[in-house]
Amino acid sequence: EFCAIADAGYFAYDVNGASTQTRCDPGYVTTSAGQNECDICVAGKHSNSANTKCESCPAGSHSSTDASDACSVCPKGRYSTGGSSSCTVALAGKYVSEAGSSSAKTCPAGTF
Repeated sequence: EFCAIADAGYFAYDVNGASTQTRCDPGYVTTSAGQNECDICVAGKHSNSANTKCESCPAGSHSSTDASDACSVCPKGRYSTGGSSSCTVALAGKYVSEAGSSSAKTCPAGTF
């Protein structure tokens, strides 16, 4: 007889011995096989579709809470760099004209 090892993206935990493996919930991951619990993805990251890795949100997006399974696009007037937990408001003299921007632009001469 032998005991099977839970796959990455799944966990197996039961005080009396698990009979099956259970997939991690969205926003949680197991990065290797044989884990008995899932790890949470922190704000600024999201779980990949296989629940095997927490990935940083790309520039122009964010995840403001732990256990995110997706990132939200920053709205017009705000921007973010990669791995952000929030979007930044453009400072005076700068602007962000498009949603999903990774930086603010300087206002042209004669404008503010």
